[in-house]
Amino acid sequence: MESKLAAVQDIAGKRFDFVIIGGGTAGLCLANRLSEDAHVSVAVLEAGKAHLDDPKILKPMGWLQQAWQPDYDWAFPLAPQSTCDTSKFSWNRGKGLGGSSSMNLLLWTRPQREDIDALEKLGNPGWNWETFYRYMKKSESFIAPKGSSQNDYPDLYRADALGRDGPVHVSFAQTTSGLEVPVQQAFSERSESILEAMKLRIAEKADQFPPGLKEQYEILHKNLGKPDFPAIEIVVFPFNAVSPVEIDGESKPNAGTSVPSFPVLLPSIQHPLSRGTVHISSADPKQAPSIDPRYFEEEADLDVLVDIFKFTRKMSQMAPFQAVVGAELAPGPKVQTDEDIRAYIKKYIYTTWHSCGTCSMLPQDKGGVVDSKLKVYGTSNVRVVDMSIVPLIPSIHTRPVAYGVAEMAADIIKAAYA
Repeated sequence: MESKLAAVQDIAGKRFDFVIIGGGTAGLCLANRLSEDAHVSVAVLEAGKAHLDDPKILKPMGWLQQAWQPDYDWAFPLAPQSTCDTSKFSWNRGKGLGGSSSMNLLLWTRPQREDIDALEKLGNPGWNWETFYRYMKKSESFIAPKGSSQNDYPDLYRADALGRDGPVHVSFAQTTSGLEVPVQQAFSERSESILEAMKLRIAEKADQFPPGLKEQYEILHKNLGKPDFPAIEIVVFPFNAVSPVEIDGESKPNAGTSVPSFPVLLPSIQHPLSRGTVHISSADPKQAPSIDPRYFEEEADLDVLVDIFKFTRKMSQMAPFQAVVGAELAPGPKVQTDEDIRAYIKKYIYTTWHSCGTCSMLPQDKGGVVDSKLKVYGTSNVRVVDMSIVPLIPSIHTRPVAYGVAEMAADIIKAAYA
């Protein structure tokens, strides 16, 4: 691999068939597919380091050693938010070859069918589940677990549903924390009142939405009404893998301390209604972009998080998870009313890093930046190939979607230049 790396002076003044700006997840996948033809020349421009064979990247929990480190993390600052306190965090984004896939805990989960079919419904012919599913599998090389799975957490899969010849090796984790089963068995209810509130919100503000947004909300609302469509995610973390938390008014540190280990349930909203912006802030490419997430611009998002918070608390008090919980440490029994919960969420909100949609693949009159061939409107040879083209946040971790976009883009580009 070292032989493929070059410095700026090595390529200055040279011509290439394709120049890919950004050696992230999608960029490297695209470069790999385009360069399968020995007669095609491809240059990848990446501002970060190569990080080849770096244990901080190869180990699942290595991201803790990458976060906020300038060699690994762009750590983009956020614009101040009037609705919540984001002063304590930034948007961690991978800096180096592999991009943010270098710091995502090596997670690999497929999106829902509805997540992908929404792309076609929004005006992008060919971007449907049946097609995209094939491209996601193209990146995979599934490794079947050896021997029998753990009795309490079976490895369930269909061999024909997984890719076999791709460069990304995927399989099941070899160990569990012991908390997965109790959490899942306690996880058994859904709030219909929030969905109804969302529907009313869409109807009330329909005339105020910018072009295309009403259609996105309507699709999202329809999908969320399906019982098998995930609306939230609850991540189970050991305490020493998360940022400091406040316990009884005192901030407790994270890894490497004498604080006893305990599980942390981190609930998150998968499909927020609020829409933020990302813009350049300077002609200097080294300057961070201006990122304004506009958290809770739509009040329904905060309502959902309050509901998730109460559900998570209730779940922690139910069998069998209750048997492994001694007491709630954060936020603790003092936070009870909806007003208390809302204040707590606003103070301690954090990101799940699944941002997308800044260069949405939509018809131009619906606010789109690229067409269904990923070409930027008004250009002849500029395409965008990454998660920014996806207008609606998928229900899962975004890495497999990024690979699928790149795999599909490679064939679109090859066909255009055949």
